[in-house]
Amino acid sequence: MKDAKNLFYFLEKLARPTMDKKGIHLVKLLEDWQLIMPLEVKDMLTPSKIVWNANNQGVLYVRSKSSIINHILLHKRQDLITKINAYFGYNCIVEIKFIT
Repeated sequence: MKDAKNLFYFLEKLARPTMDKKGIHLVKLLEDWQLIMPLEVKDMLTPSKIVWNANNQGVLYVRSKSSIINHILLHKRQDLITKINAYFGYNCIVEIKFIT
């Protein structure tokens, strides 16, 4: 696991000049997803992409294992957004959309 983390940091340093501020958000989410999400959610969802609007507000698309999970987590959507925004330190994600 330590080698994988070292490889990630190397690749992040290599790719950072070509990525803008918005692109790095998804990379950081993928890297720290297990730390950000609650225990009951972290293995059910995987961040897929972030679509940014003109006001620099992001819509996070997360992939789930089934549509049943999507339905169950719909009522926790705002809690998940709050956790993600707390991780980044500002309100960058305004919506989460679930995809299977």
